[in-house]
Amino acid sequence: MGEVDDMTLMRTIVEEGECFAILPKRSAKDALKLKKLKVLGDIPSIQHGVWAVTSPLSGNRTLINRVIRDYFKRPHN
Repeated sequence: MGEVDDMTLMRTIVEEGECFAILPKRSAKDALKLKKLKVLGDIPSIQHGVWAVTSPLSGNRTLINRVIRDYFKRPHN
């Protein structure tokens, strides 16, 4: 049992056959297509948050706000 915040590292470890992991589908999409991984189940009740953290000194908040707004407008599977 462990925790890793690097999705690429976690996916690679699973591909090597060392463990299983709970990953967002988008981080495993290519490996699933290539049959390097298989889905064991779906957990629809899991939710995640997305944070944008910036310094009060950073200048271009308009760009940051646009990126966040655009992120939430697109569908996420």
